[in-house]
Amino acid sequence: MADKNPFENTPVWQILQALPVTALLEIEKCTRSPYFNQREDVALLYKAIRKQLPSGIAPSREKAAAEVWPNTPYNSNTFRIALHFLQELVYQYLRIKKVESDQGRSHLDLVQALRGLSLDHLAGDVLAKSESYFEDTTRKDATFQEQQFLYRAELLRLASGGVRTRKLDLQGLSTQLDKSFILKKLKTAAELLSHQRVFKVEYNFGMLDWLLEYLSQTPELLSAPEINLYYNCCLSLKHPEVDHYFKTLKPSLQTVEDMFPPEECREIVLLALNYCIRRLNAGDEAFAQEGFDLYIAALEKGYLLEKGELDRFTFHNVVAIGIKLGSFEWVDYFIKTYSNKIAPAHRETMSSYCRARLAYGQKNYPDAVSLLQKADYNDLLLHLAAKTILMKIYFETDEHRLLDALLDSMTNFLRRKKIIGYHRENYLNIVKYGRRLSALNRFDRVACELFKTAIIEEPNLTERNWFLQFLGKN
Repeated sequence: MADKNPFENTPVWQILQALPVTALLEIEKCTRSPYFNQREDVALLYKAIRKQLPSGIAPSREKAAAEVWPNTPYNSNTFRIALHFLQELVYQYLRIKKVESDQGRSHLDLVQALRGLSLDHLAGDVLAKSESYFEDTTRKDATFQEQQFLYRAELLRLASGGVRTRKLDLQGLSTQLDKSFILKKLKTAAELLSHQRVFKVEYNFGMLDWLLEYLSQTPELLSAPEINLYYNCCLSLKHPEVDHYFKTLKPSLQTVEDMFPPEECREIVLLALNYCIRRLNAGDEAFAQEGFDLYIAALEKGYLLEKGELDRFTFHNVVAIGIKLGSFEWVDYFIKTYSNKIAPAHRETMSSYCRARLAYGQKNYPDAVSLLQKADYNDLLLHLAAKTILMKIYFETDEHRLLDALLDSMTNFLRRKKIIGYHRENYLNIVKYGRRLSALNRFDRVACELFKTAIIEEPNLTERNWFLQFLGKN
């Protein structure tokens, strides 16, 4: 049976392509070690594959097989078996490296292995040597908190077994368990709260309300900076209209790198940014500066980059807030400097759109219209955002015929396409109020006041301030 799946789609090829040379050398040693591999064909297959890695072109199965079994007709079953064993070897290597990179887990795994051999005295020696690691007071992340609990639990097991390692601290064990659980619960709840708002889904948060109330009455837990940070993060997302929680959270954002690993720092800053964007979309202009300051700090620390790339939506949000604040020179610098960080598939479209937004912000309408009309926006939300800019330009330049045609096309687009959550509501409202504004008699003060009231009271309208400003100028 012929293999239909191209070799470049196999896990082995994709993993080896992603690994550095040092890792490839280590895997080669694994293929020669009887502990990891006892099949010569697996070692030869690895060599054949590795030889092709610099070119970036995966070998055909037939070509790779010819180097493993020369002068033998290609047999797909034999090849698949060798590839399977190689894949398992690579997976085992990755698992081992992951464990090795986690010092706390390595210590605990060794202690548990020694206990399993009834070598409690050696387990106690390992715990004693690793005390400085587990008593580190700077790390605050949930993984480390859990490891601290497991460390204390191992001390308790050894003490109860007659091995004297240190004074037994049952209260410390219980408190550490609480901290570990609370931090995990708050972190997960913050992620759910943020996701719930964007995708209009309802989650069951379990004991979250009770936990928040409990923490508010338990200062000895709430005083822990890592718990305090996620506590205020949850409350900010749960009650976005209350400024106090974000103001309390904000100072903690300056010290996240002292408590958490880089990936978690990035997640925390993005949660705070999403909150600022939500407040900004609700018309709270003060949060433009809050968000802008967070973006600049996050860029400087590299938090916005993931594997060297900048998410296209994050790129757009930075540009949008910078333009809102009138920081045109900085936005121009940002677009020129960071456009090449966007994934190639979206780079040209997003950078073109953002240049159009900048041109509009600078009242350079001809350039803005030219950029918007030339671009091919496959992304539905970007397409609607571009149409919204054109709508504002047509209003501001009194192009009523073009405006009517544009609003019709936006209506038809929203009918045809499936756009989820508050995005659909928002753009339907933009079209609705665009039509009302176009038909509004500006000399009818009562009609204008009614329109203004409707705009102010509309809960989902990102262009609220533009409608109010345009109405006030005309």
